[in-house]
Amino acid sequence: MRWNGLELPDKSIYFQDEDSLIYCADCRDILPLIPDKSIDLVLTDPPYGINLDTNYGKFKNSKKYETITGDNNSFDPSHLLNLNCRLIIWGGNCFADRLPAWRGWLAWFKTARNDTHIRQAEMELAWTNFITRSQAYRYTWIGAYREAGEDLRYCHPTQKPLSLMKWVISLVPEAKVILDPYMGVGSTLMAGKLLGRKCIGVEIEERYAHIAAERCRQAILPLEMKQVEQGESSNQSPMLFGVASSTKGNKVAREVSKGNTRKEADR
Repeated sequence: MRWNGLELPDKSIYFQDEDSLIYCADCRDILPLIPDKSIDLVLTDPPYGINLDTNYGKFKNSKKYETITGDNNSFDPSHLLNLNCRLIIWGGNCFADRLPAWRGWLAWFKTARNDTHIRQAEMELAWTNFITRSQAYRYTWIGAYREAGEDLRYCHPTQKPLSLMKWVISLVPEAKVILDPYMGVGSTLMAGKLLGRKCIGVEIEERYAHIAAERCRQAILPLEMKQVEQGESSNQSPMLFGVASSTKGNKVAREVSKGNTRKEADR
């Protein structure tokens, strides 16, 4: 299958448009089929192998999420290291003994101030194989405390904010084609789309691939719509740019939210 001048596998394609290509599959089945030197940057947030407790219902204004596929076993990054390109891998500190030593790391501080004493990790680290100057980004996104301005309500237990992924991608202006093998709900793809990059995502869980596809689809609509809350009924996926996406029969039911409109701006 030819996409943006690249010869890519046509198996397990879930969604595609001019800027985004999504596979619903195990990335270990897809990566060997991608030709060498097709990808400029791998930016991903894999399962850390820490058996994360996803029952967030014990925290304020949160709920219980499904467990993360593959998180109950130690994470082996060898299939990512075999790729001939730049790599940025979140959670690298959890499997650092399996990564080559490198001096340049990225840090994301998830709290607005010091000494917050929150019962969750206050920062996350990303290993890289090319950044020479370690850099940090502060963006509140912890527990019930999250900055406004996201296009999607929190709907994945380890969801990364769009603002963070836009910052990371902006550090690599020469990366025109970006791959996220553990795409989740598509924050990397959305960030890339907003910054004019071409992005490929792979996600093993269809419920998350569906949300990512809807994010990409709604991002190209020429409408200004207000962000609204996620519906609680079991047949609704999260609200995307004010559009309710029903997963029944894979039909998309769109309802433009009422109220003031606003345009999503780069941050």
